Amino acid sequence: MASSQRSSVVMTLKEHTKYIVGVSQPRSHSAFSLVSGSVASDVCSWDLRIPRCVHVITPFTRGFMTALACHDYAPLLATGSNRQQARIFTNAGDPLSDIRFHEGFAGQRIGKVSALAWHPHKLMLAVGATDNLVSIMAC
Repeated sequence: MASSQRSSVVMTLKEHTKYIVGVSQPRSHSAFSLVSGSVASDVCSWDLRIPRCVHVITPFTRGFMTALACHDYAPLLATGSNRQQARIFTNAGDPLSDIRFHEGFAGQRIGKVSALAWHPHKLMLAVGATDNLVSIMAC
């Protein structure tokens, strides 16, 4: 390996107790901000100048968190769980929306959430589930 391709650990953040399901560094925030979430349903907001979590959100009280996505420009984050639901929060931790399933005769239930992705510029969220479906939600 050439010396120009070497990398090294600059910092290790150790507040989570279970494995990490998502890490994001939103573009619109400070270069020092980072968001991470673990399967234990804790979402930590980090200021990389301080080696500890500055804000914690607990999106689910039952079940496991399986996915995390932060919008690059809007102050929003989405979390998904194995209990067939996704939740949208502001970066301050205020809940905005709860996505469980679509009501109605031909409504499709969502499966266990396995992936989340925000549109880069619009307030649209794609929710991928273990039932082979992708649902696109307008927020």
